Amino acid sequence: MVNTTLFSYFDKGIKAILLILFLSAMGVFQLSAQTNSLLAGEITWFNAGHDSFIVKMDLYRDCNGDDFDSVKIDVKCESTGQLITSLHIARPNPVDITPTCATINPDQCTRCSDPTCSFPFGYERFSYSSLLDLSSTACCEIRLEYTDCCRSLDISNGGQGTDFYTYSIFNRCLPEGDNSPLFTMSSLAMIPINYEAMIYSYGNDLDMDSNGLPMDSFSYEIASPLMAGAPVVYNGLFEFSKPISFDGFPDTSLPYPQGFHVNQYLGDIHFMPRMVETAIMALKIKQFRNGQYTGEILRNFYVNFYSLPGNYTPDLNDDGIYKEVLPDSTVAFYMTTFDTDTNDIVSLIFEPAFPNSVYQTNSGETGVKWPSASVAWTPSEIYISQFPYTFKMTAKDNFCPINASVTKEFEIMVLDPSGINESSKGRFYIYPNPSKKSDVISIRGVSSEFVCKIRDLHGRVLISEKISPANNQIEYRNLASGIYLIELVSENAIYHKKFLIR
Repeated sequence: MVNTTLFSYFDKGIKAILLILFLSAMGVFQLSAQTNSLLAGEITWFNAGHDSFIVKMDLYRDCNGDDFDSVKIDVKCESTGQLITSLHIARPNPVDITPTCATINPDQCTRCSDPTCSFPFGYERFSYSSLLDLSSTACCEIRLEYTDCCRSLDISNGGQGTDFYTYSIFNRCLPEGDNSPLFTMSSLAMIPINYEAMIYSYGNDLDMDSNGLPMDSFSYEIASPLMAGAPVVYNGLFEFSKPISFDGFPDTSLPYPQGFHVNQYLGDIHFMPRMVETAIMALKIKQFRNGQYTGEILRNFYVNFYSLPGNYTPDLNDDGIYKEVLPDSTVAFYMTTFDTDTNDIVSLIFEPAFPNSVYQTNSGETGVKWPSASVAWTPSEIYISQFPYTFKMTAKDNFCPINASVTKEFEIMVLDPSGINESSKGRFYIYPNPSKKSDVISIRGVSSEFVCKIRDLHGRVLISEKISPANNQIEYRNLASGIYLIELVSENAIYHKKFLIR
C-alpha cells in the first residue's frame, strides 16, 4: 500500500494539473519566457473493423507557449521501415484542463482562455484522431510515430527545448483483432515533495475473451524520452532511469520509500520526491497475447514537484487491503474517509480491475462530507489464479487551489478449492503474493516436510530452507523486486509456483 498525497488524477485523465497563482508568489515555480509548449502524450489505437483502426494521439500543451496546429503521424511497416502512409490530422478543439479556484482566481480565467489573464497558468489537452485504412499493405507489425518541436524550456532535469518524439507498435494481423490499453490516468502530474508518491500507468485491456477476461498482458519498464528517435540528454547525475531527485538519489535500488521503483507488471512508479523541480520521464508498455509480443507504447510524462503547506491529506480507512475468496463465494471490502480539514469535502474514485464487481458509495450525495464505500465480488471458477486481482480506490478532497488525495490498492486472491485440501498433491499457495514491504512469506497448504527453494527466472537457487506444516515461513530480505519461482522438493515430488515481489 502506498499513499499518494495531492496526486494528480483529475477525473480519469480529463482534468490535468498544474500550478496556481500563489505557488509562484511563494517561489515554488518560476515563470519563464519560453515559447515551447509540448509537454507530454502518447499514441493509442482501436480496432474499427477489418483492416481499419482509429488512431488517437493525446498531446498536452502549455498555453504560455506556442499554439498547436495540425499533426502528421507516419505509419510504417516495423519489419522493413517502409512508409505505408501518413495521417494528416486537423487541429481538434482543445480541452482546458487548468485547475482554477475562485478564491485565488475570481475571474476564473486561464492563459488558455485569455492570454492576458492575471492568473499565469494554462494547460490544454488535444485529442487527435483519424481512421487508418491498412487494406493496401500486407505488413502485420505497424509502427505509428510522431515528432515535432518542442518541449518546454521549464524542464529542469533534462530535455528542455528538444524535439518531442513518440511512437506505438501494434500487430494488425491478430485473428481476434487488437486494441491498445485504455489509460485512465493523465500523463501530466503534479506531486508534492517529501511524501511517498506513486504514478500509475495501468492500462485497462479492451480485448476480452468469451468469459469476459482480458486477452492481453502487459509489462512496464522505465524508458528514455526521445527526440527524433534518439534519447534525450539529462542534466548532471540525472538519467532516464533516475529522472528526478528521489530519496536516496542516485541509488534507484534502495528499499522503498527510498530509491526509484517501477513495477514491471502493474505499471506503478514508486518513490519519494525531495526537490522542487520539473521533469520528463517515459514508460515503455509492452503488450503480449498468449505469451507472444504483439506491440508497445511509449508513454511520455511531464511532472511538476512542488512544496505546498496548508492542506492535510484525507484519510482512507479500510477493513483490509488483501483478502482471499473461494469460487462462487463473495468477498467484500469496506472503506470510510475522514479529513482533518473540517471544511473539506471528500470524494471517492473507484477503479475496478475485474468484471461484475458491485460498488456502492454515498460519495457525492448532498450533505456527505466524508463518504464511505463498499466493493463486493463473487468470482466463478474461471478466476482461479496464482496472482491476486487488484482494484484501486482514491479519496480526494476539494481543497483550493489543489486537491489532496490518497490512493490505496486492494488485492483479492481467488483460491483453488483443491489447493486448500492438504491431501491434494502439489497444491499449495503463497501468502502474500505479490508481496510488498514484508520480508516473510508463508507456504500454505503443505501436509508434510519439503525443501523450499526460491529460484530466479534463470533457474539459480537464491534461498533453500526446509518447511513443514508447523514451520512454513521463509525470509527473503535481500531479494529485489521481480518474479521468482517457488519450488517445493520432497523425495517423491517437485512442485512449482510463481512469486512476485513488488
